[in-house]
Amino acid sequence: MIGRTLGRYRIVEQIGIGGMATVYKAYDPDTDRHVALKVLPQHFSHDPTFKERFNREAKAIARLEHLHILPIFAYGEDAGTAYMAMRYLKTGTLTDRIKQGPLPLAEAARILDQVAGALDHAHAHGVLHRDIKPSNILLDEAGNAYLTDFGIAKIVESTMDLTRGDILGTPAYMSPEQCQGQKDLTPASDIYSLGIVLYEMVTGRTPFQAETPIALIHMHLSEALPLPRSLRPELPESAQNVILKALAKDPGMRHKSCTQMAAAFNRAVIDIAVAGAPADDATPPEPADDATLLHGPATATQIAPKKSSRKLIVAAVGGLALIALAAVLVLAGLLAQPAEDAAPQAAQPAEDAAANPDTNFPDIASLPDVADLPQPRWAAPCDQNGLEPGLCIESDSGEVIHLLTESELMITTLPAWSPDGRHLAFAARDTGAQEDANNIYIVSFDEKEITPIITDENDIFPAWSPDGEWLVMHSSGNLVKVHPDGTGRRQLLAETGCSFTPQWSTDAEQIVVSVLPNGCEWKIPLDREIWLLTANGEDRQLLLTTRHENPDCVNLDVAFSPDRQQVAYMDGDCQAHIVPTVGIVPPRAIDDFPWHWLNSTFPQWAGE
Repeated sequence: MIGRTLGRYRIVEQIGIGGMATVYKAYDPDTDRHVALKVLPQHFSHDPTFKERFNREAKAIARLEHLHILPIFAYGEDAGTAYMAMRYLKTGTLTDRIKQGPLPLAEAARILDQVAGALDHAHAHGVLHRDIKPSNILLDEAGNAYLTDFGIAKIVESTMDLTRGDILGTPAYMSPEQCQGQKDLTPASDIYSLGIVLYEMVTGRTPFQAETPIALIHMHLSEALPLPRSLRPELPESAQNVILKALAKDPGMRHKSCTQMAAAFNRAVIDIAVAGAPADDATPPEPADDATLLHGPATATQIAPKKSSRKLIVAAVGGLALIALAAVLVLAGLLAQPAEDAAPQAAQPAEDAAANPDTNFPDIASLPDVADLPQPRWAAPCDQNGLEPGLCIESDSGEVIHLLTESELMITTLPAWSPDGRHLAFAARDTGAQEDANNIYIVSFDEKEITPIITDENDIFPAWSPDGEWLVMHSSGNLVKVHPDGTGRRQLLAETGCSFTPQWSTDAEQIVVSVLPNGCEWKIPLDREIWLLTANGEDRQLLLTTRHENPDCVNLDVAFSPDRQQVAYMDGDCQAHIVPTVGIVPPRAIDDFPWHWLNSTFPQWAGE
């Protein structure tokens, strides 16, 4: 095949081979780039129904648009040879990574989360994978995962004869129902295969080992699963339980979705990722870095200059010396107490904490209906203006709705409205808890519910994406995004410093965020960087830096303009500026910071 042209693609070299297809590196002269060309065996075309099935399934696969699904650029048939042109990654596979040994649990959790999101996206569009295995998971240079070979098994299904010994799938990763040759598979089958991949990531081997495919199939159907902790004793038992649930032989006993499985595994190993010690280790770990020393940085809104027409949005803390400011923040629970006084926080699934919201929020019945909320409206912690604790919503006319007055929550940073104005996300800590870490809570005005997103991290500064799909936030210094239901957690920025006050662009494609490059320790003079990054965190650029030497002029809020072409910020002299997101045009001073560009306002960018 080397040198041959299929469609417009000239084959350069073979880069992979499997039971159902061969992968070549090919050159596309129309776009002047290389692609990965997956070529199906020519004998498949002898099946009279193959061409119709290939076109139908390839079209469905090509419609899948997800960050962690390897995109298909084109598909077709040339002289009886069917092919698919996909994105070319000059990297390896998860198989190559596992050959180096079992993965650190945090790395396994990250890859699992990415693949799980890709699979659930496909399932939502009626596409099953049917052949999930490490060799079908590509890794880029940053270690991000991309799932490939969607639907190939379905395309060739009718051309295979199981009675003749043909096997549809890879026996080491096949679900029991797939091993039985069932035609009407469900997403539970992919969940099982993903569970095998997770087992292999944490132990370095698949659970069942045999010399023949038939023997492997028998093991999936009837043999007990070797416990992962027998191969990796330090694996938390709760993490093992996630794997056991995914690998239940009864499909109905498995996780309801791939992202539910990933979220459960992430919760199970989060203590190791944060503390660097096994979750069942009774000895409190030593803090590893600034992010563990600082439960939460100062809120920019607590030390921003006051805007007269927005009484509740910006609090004036003018004239505070640095030591006084630090004292205020300690009382607010945003600075960590000494490590020896801190008690570790027990992991608690969000669904358990939210099961009986009336227990934690006695005044929840007082939540107004969405129709009764003023518009435009702004939200902020009430105590920033000297009122009693709670959540305050203010109208343009000055009317104030005071919520959560009887709860034990101290709200610590600006809330964020959902794009439809029906939900409000805010960061708060429980004043009665031993641990001062903050969680994100979501108020539903329709359902009269308040649901926590508990991650065992310190989560503050939530910002809702304009498409309603994501919340982005500071999480123990890192920039993280998560779906509003707590699933799909992804780390976007970690190594650049301590992230603050993120905000989205109007198209949900970009995020702007303030970063303290010297870590989360709050010291004057304070250096601040403003970063612009894509919503997946893959591409980023440094817009500018500021230095704040006056503690009265430390405001880290940043916000996109409605046209996404500019970003607003405050400099070290309390002067508001806007800076273009492209080009080399210098920042321009403006009269006041456009607070209505933040999504503590609803509707956001009101009046523009």
